[in-house]
Amino acid sequence: MRLSVMQPYFLPYLGYFDLIDKSDLFIAFDTAQYMRQGWVNRNKIETGYIRVPVKKHQNRVAIKDVEISDCDWRTDLFNKLKVYRKSPVYDKIINFLERCLEPEFETIGELNIHVLKEVCELLGITTPIVAYSKMSLNLGTVKSPDEWALRISEALGATTYLNLPGGKEFFDKSKWKDIELRFLDTKPGLSIIHDLMENRSELCEYFS
Repeated sequence: MRLSVMQPYFLPYLGYFDLIDKSDLFIAFDTAQYMRQGWVNRNKIETGYIRVPVKKHQNRVAIKDVEISDCDWRTDLFNKLKVYRKSPVYDKIINFLERCLEPEFETIGELNIHVLKEVCELLGITTPIVAYSKMSLNLGTVKSPDEWALRISEALGATTYLNLPGGKEFFDKSKWKDIELRFLDTKPGLSIIHDLMENRSELCEYFS
């Protein structure tokens, strides 16, 4: 089994979805600590950032426990997406996003996992996405941050662990003796929304 484990980001770049597509199971690691100025509640488009504001919270809070602010963040987000209004698929993508972001979620973790599943369906990606907080795995002792993925892989009997190239320096490869550690050859980019608005028809059949 090919496994990948990533924090649930908000509308991440294309490579993130390529990782999901190449995996047999994708675990949204929503128990990881929320990092300010990261990619959990924001992402980058052509002209800046789109974001979901979150409520003030204490330090060292898990992603699954970070609450979404009560403000009208959707209006601001869609106003920023008007930069793509000349796209021939603008209305289709906006309609998709409106439906995707319509449900009310209490936490950013819940919202992001929902959005990831919706975008995967749009792209024709069928890999199961499971929130780590909903699993009951016996991982034994995790001595360092880079061992979470290893212990999860061992607990699930994975033969291959897939990761994005940015994680190459994070992992101690000497620990991965019985599981293949593989990094995808992909480059960071703008939010998947940018690729969709660019009418990249090879991404999915949505444009047909």
